[in-house]
Amino acid sequence: MSLPHVPLRANPSFEGDRRPPLNLDTVLVNAPPALMSIRHRDRGHYAAWLGERAPAHLDGLLGQPLVPRALYGHYLRHTAETALAALRERGWHVRVHAARVTAMAASADRLRLRAEDGHVSALHRESGAVTLDDLIQLLRAELDQAGEDFDDFAADLLSARTDEPGRRLRRQLAAVDDPAIGRRVLQETAHALGPYAWRLLPQPDRGRLRRHFRLATSLASPMVPVNARVLMELLDRGQLTVAAGVREIQAAHGRFRLRCDDGTQSADVVVNAVNPSPQAVPHAAAQLVASLLAEDLAAPHPAGGLVPADPRLHVVGDLAGGGPFITSGILGVAAQAARTAQAVLTARAG
Repeated sequence: MSLPHVPLRANPSFEGDRRPPLNLDTVLVNAPPALMSIRHRDRGHYAAWLGERAPAHLDGLLGQPLVPRALYGHYLRHTAETALAALRERGWHVRVHAARVTAMAASADRLRLRAEDGHVSALHRESGAVTLDDLIQLLRAELDQAGEDFDDFAADLLSARTDEPGRRLRRQLAAVDDPAIGRRVLQETAHALGPYAWRLLPQPDRGRLRRHFRLATSLASPMVPVNARVLMELLDRGQLTVAAGVREIQAAHGRFRLRCDDGTQSADVVVNAVNPSPQAVPHAAAQLVASLLAEDLAAPHPAGGLVPADPRLHVVGDLAGGGPFITSGILGVAAQAARTAQAVLTARAG
């Protein structure tokens, strides 16, 4: 499920003229437990950690628990603390220093990091080709085996560029429990196998996919049903409108004036839902990235992100150069982290 345009205006006239209180528990993890396990190849790890807490967060439409992000953060912290304790028991010297890293330099057999607070600490240290048409044929064969029409599925995906957003959202919300497998297959493989498949694709095929950046992002990380239902209610009540092609936003008499491709609109509240550029460098990481480049420890990838130039340096997540343009999912991050851990263990053993 996805909303492929930019939500722009919310009329503040809630029932009783009261605005709802800010409640961060309403910001939910947007995928079921099987897709959010931080343990590589252990899909049940997160669900087991949730245990008896899961039913309290059940999304009735999805049939799966979708917990507040704060609770998911507790899971990540508990898992990390458990892993650190296990490493220390095995004789590893591990220390977590909670500060933003601003620089890195090579020193003898180590990499030295400089943190924002001035601390310095130490850090240890496929080839082949497939085409996009090959991957399409694999998906076509899987859908054929399930009795589903690939061409109809592809046409529905591409119609996101022209569909009226409210109508599309309503149709997708009604199809939450649709037994068709097409979207589920694409969503899971985009995160689990996407980073690997991306590196095997020739550049022209990567360009073809990049032209569908917003569609791919909405498909790989769809809106959860409970949030989609809230948006649908706002649209139905006329409290929310959606517009694409926003060129300019100006404050005017306590409201906002928006210049869009199809004319001018006004709004009481503007919500920016535009995705950042793929592999964009976050502002908070700019100093560190500049240091890595200046020290020749990494090089910029032509498509964005960083490529390590030192075998002791590893980049995991969206900043990894040469990776797919969609936001990294937990499955992909866990897989990259597992490969990084194996590389560190191999280097240590050598």
